[in-house]
Amino acid sequence: MTANDLVLRASSLPPGALVLFLGSRSSGWVPAGGGRICVGGEIGRFLGPGEVQMASAIGQAQLVLDLTSLPNPVMGTISAQASDVWRFQAWHRDSVIGIPTSNVTNALAIQLQ
Repeated sequence: MTANDLVLRASSLPPGALVLFLGSRSSGWVPAGGGRICVGGEIGRFLGPGEVQMASAIGQAQLVLDLTSLPNPVMGTISAQASDVWRFQAWHRDSVIGIPTSNVTNALAIQLQ
């Protein structure tokens, strides 16, 4: 890891579930499966090699971010700046009463220094 790295950790996931981390500089409130997506605006999806993951046997996933190259749907990738507030959340496969669906973790807002 370098000084530009940030590690996101998601827990309490269904073991073996596919996990997709999301990031944005804006907040939102959109229903998604069993929860709500709390990131909004230009939502970046971490889809690069090794970024889409499966939750471990104990229901955890983590992603090391390079703050100089964050996904952005308009620009491709962007670099985080000091004083930016970034919001992150993990979207994952889930099931309710045996019916496949999706769910999200709680969102996290981080102000960079």
